Amino acid sequence: MNYPFIKTQRLTLRPIVAGETKKALKGVPVQQNHVVRFYGVEFHTLEDALRVDWFDALLKEQKGIWWGIGYHSQPEMVGACGFYNISTQNKKTEIEFWLAPEHWHKGIMTEVLPQIMGYAFEELGLHRIEAFVDTNNQITKDLLLKVGFTHEGTMQDCKVQHGKFVSLAIFAAIKK
Repeated sequence: MNYPFIKTQRLTLRPIVAGETKKALKGVPVQQNHVVRFYGVEFHTLEDALRVDWFDALLKEQKGIWWGIGYHSQPEMVGACGFYNISTQNKKTEIEFWLAPEHWHKGIMTEVLPQIMGYAFEELGLHRIEAFVDTNNQITKDLLLKVGFTHEGTMQDCKVQHGKFVSLAIFAAIKK
């Protein structure tokens, strides 16, 4: 699936291509629990993380698209955002994103998420974008509300993560 570069005032979103998992994860200190604690995965080293070649699998199966996020002045990725489980039949997808901790609280996701949401609605012709968020992840829940998502409900104890039951808040943005 071909998709474009997207530029915002400060940032460039560029398509992530096959073979870039290592490059994309370079900025994520996977051994720091606070970075991956809400992802449902647990890695202790970069090598552990690279055994799961996320971007390559998504691209091969054409189930998702991802953009690397970088400042115009820096070529390195500071994060990534994109869509998973794109359903053209049901005209919906799931949004996902991450950001290296040293770039938190700088308004990056507030700047880029509306851009990729617009792409999903206008260019992909989707009607609904979903997000499933650990109920303890208040920062992400607040971010989603800020960029136009609505909280639709909560699935109680719906999955096991790190050996404990986790509840997921369901958020959605609907094309206006």
